[in-house]
Amino acid sequence: MPGEKAALTVAAAICISTGLTEAVLAGPGAFGLGTLVRFIPYPVIYGFLASVGWLLCLGALKTLAGFAVTTATLSALFELSVMAHWLPGVAFALVALGVMHRIKHYAVMPLLMLVTVCCFYLALLLWGMSVGEAQQSGWLVNIGSTANFLKVLTFTAASEADLGLIALQAGSIATVIVVTAVALLLNSSALELAAGREIDLNRELKVSGIANVLVGLSGGMAGFASVHISKFVLSIGVRGRLVGLICALGCAAILVDGAKVIGLVPELLIGGLLLYIWLEFLYEWLYRPAREFSLGDLAIIVIILTMVTLVGLIQGIIVGILSSIVIFTVRYSWLNVVKLDTTIAEFRSNVQRTEQESALLEQEGYRARILQLRDFVFFGSANTLLTRIRGGMSDHEVGGRYLVMDFRLVTGIDLSAIISFVRLGQLARNANTTIVLTQVPRAVFDQMGKGGLFEKNEDVWKLLPSLDLEVEWCEDQLLGRAGKFPEALSLPRFLRGNGFSAQDAAALNAYVVRSRYTIGDKLIRQGELSDALYFIESGAVAVQVNLDNGSWFRVAKLGAGSFVGEIAFYLKTPRTADIIIEEDAVICCLSRSSADSMKRKALQLASRFHELLIDLLANRLVLTDRLLKTLLN
Repeated sequence: MPGEKAALTVAAAICISTGLTEAVLAGPGAFGLGTLVRFIPYPVIYGFLASVGWLLCLGALKTLAGFAVTTATLSALFELSVMAHWLPGVAFALVALGVMHRIKHYAVMPLLMLVTVCCFYLALLLWGMSVGEAQQSGWLVNIGSTANFLKVLTFTAASEADLGLIALQAGSIATVIVVTAVALLLNSSALELAAGREIDLNRELKVSGIANVLVGLSGGMAGFASVHISKFVLSIGVRGRLVGLICALGCAAILVDGAKVIGLVPELLIGGLLLYIWLEFLYEWLYRPAREFSLGDLAIIVIILTMVTLVGLIQGIIVGILSSIVIFTVRYSWLNVVKLDTTIAEFRSNVQRTEQESALLEQEGYRARILQLRDFVFFGSANTLLTRIRGGMSDHEVGGRYLVMDFRLVTGIDLSAIISFVRLGQLARNANTTIVLTQVPRAVFDQMGKGGLFEKNEDVWKLLPSLDLEVEWCEDQLLGRAGKFPEALSLPRFLRGNGFSAQDAAALNAYVVRSRYTIGDKLIRQGELSDALYFIESGAVAVQVNLDNGSWFRVAKLGAGSFVGEIAFYLKTPRTADIIIEEDAVICCLSRSSADSMKRKALQLASRFHELLIDLLANRLVLTDRLLKTLLN
């Protein structure tokens, strides 16, 4: 192929690839997909930036030494004639780094560059070397004296390009598009870190797409915001948009008559600036993370940097993302998905039990273990949980016949975790243990059903709507009854069991009024005035709090031998909950007027009765305090 046609074919290929890049960039930006890059871990971005710094270092050495630095050419780098070219650039980079870290002013770097150029031309004058000789010797940029970049702007010449040959390079063009899109998003995310402010990634995609259209029409290659140039501008203290306009004018000047402008720039200045940016990147994205990041995050940065050095930038990013996934999986599997791990001996339902029942539950409560789970349960954390439960089931002091699992705080579960729960069901069957699940989110429940959890060992699993009902059910099983309270415990009998004489019990009984209630009746309504307290002789009631959003929850369940409404009665405040009859009941009512009458006529009896209520409230407070300690621990 003739040289002219080859040049036109290359220009057309560049134009086509740049135009297609516009569609790839602007499309996701218009649909708001640019924010997906937010899911890339920051160690990967740090590794990307450190790798960019390393590539800048290699580019700087190539500019200064005149050849690409590889393992094969590394020894040539230290020849005296070659060192004479790159040592001044290194010196400039070190001086610039020291000065810029001490003097924070936007004019410092331009002055350093001006002084460096003046010193360079003074040295040329002293050596008696002309500009042409300096270009031939590698001290100045040499791109040829006839270079004119406007020659590529010949749109009619595009018809003379070999389009068939361009079509054969479809794979390479696709690679350019993908690399440009990925690099743009990574660069934009990296610039957020460098600038310390948020960037609209969707806008960046759309603007870069439009810019690439204009660049493609003028024969330019696909491009995007440069991390190292932007970082350089930020490091010298420039924040305005004027620098962008000046750069655009400079590029236009080079486009019109590039050889004369570029040919006067010392190589040591270009290489020194690249080395300075590399040192900034080295400090910002490798040295500082080494002091602040965990070993796992630092390992990701080192892995990316190593892969970029040995293989390439894209391969390094891919390996870095995969390493992040592996490290994240390992780390997350170590996280404890169990918020609460206790037994019924420490954690009780809100059902008020008799002293004998409470003593029995303290003694046998270890047979019912309570686990409250949280967060997303996946294969790593599920396997850790299974190991934890297996150890408890083999421990006679912790394991038991019932395993309560609360899923209220679980956000999701994967298939591998469900398989672990299937194995848990097999383990429970062998250990003669019933697993009681509660408040399983609908999505999690459906996932469990699809995974066949309840089809296998179905007699092992039991579902209940709340943790309190779960614990109550287990308590009833341990107590050996079906949740029914004792048939009756009259007020006189209760009083005699708490130290009252038969005469005092009968006297106090005369001040109360007995009434019968059926299931569903409301004994007390939330918000009404408290003018009485009640004693349950038979049946059961539920203490239910109504919330502002229309929902409610059961605070307690009380049976025979329990007082209700005493706190609001003493404080003379409105009722804080509904009291609803759950089982047909006989309840004694001591009105405020009757209490006042007893205080006037039988002060000693009234005082004794108040002492009894204080003791009951104190015991209830002790149980609440123990529950809080269990939750906090």
